[in-house]
Amino acid sequence: MADEVRAAERGAVEALTAIAARYDDVFVDLVNLQWMQDEITVHEAAAIGEIYGIARYAPDLAEAMLAKPWIQDDITRDEAVVIDRLYSTIRAEDESLQHEVIQKAIEILGMPFLDTVESPDALAVRSLESFEDEGSAGFLELMAHPALSDGITDEEAKIVLLLAGTKRNTPQSAPLLLDGLLTGDGVYQEERTIHLPLSGEVTLAIVRLRDQVTLSMDYFEHAVRNHERFMSAPFPTHHLVWYFDDPTA
Repeated sequence: MADEVRAAERGAVEALTAIAARYDDVFVDLVNLQWMQDEITVHEAAAIGEIYGIARYAPDLAEAMLAKPWIQDDITRDEAVVIDRLYSTIRAEDESLQHEVIQKAIEILGMPFLDTVESPDALAVRSLESFEDEGSAGFLELMAHPALSDGITDEEAKIVLLLAGTKRNTPQSAPLLLDGLLTGDGVYQEERTIHLPLSGEVTLAIVRLRDQVTLSMDYFEHAVRNHERFMSAPFPTHHLVWYFDDPTA
């Protein structure tokens, strides 16, 4: 604030003013964050606006979010996705279920996979939010599944991020695929870490519904490298997944 308010910071300043007028505790926690002391990045500006929105619907969630260790130093792209998707989640599709949805969002934030935030964690939150986006009741039913209700770990997040994709299947097969992924029965994973010129370190993951050795990972790496070269831009995530939902594949 001492030098100038850049265009990218204007929205953040407006949101801060609104927070100060309505949510004292959230405002104090927010302005005391380390990254508030220098210039505000694009991700940080977006986070401020979304924290304001979260405070409007769920001040307890906003305060819990501001207490997370990963929000103290700066806001990475993946952390910005987590904040954005949790904000979208609590804007429930069914207002009569909003309180229950908010409580689930608070539970999600407190789960082990969000003790720190990496790309799989952000993708997992995005996947969970997609269910709420299609209906609050369906989201609450999903979150009641034993595999999720007892808390999501970092390893489980790598499977949770695939759940949204099951909705592309037929109504008959989708529940079976969803339950199969959540229980982990017959689910096999293969990972490889590579370094790309623009994206840096990226983890490639293949998930199958049967155990077999193929050249798929080599093909996957070849495709990813060519794709980045063609885009001339980094990938928007550091975790890329190729999921075979056909047990014969």
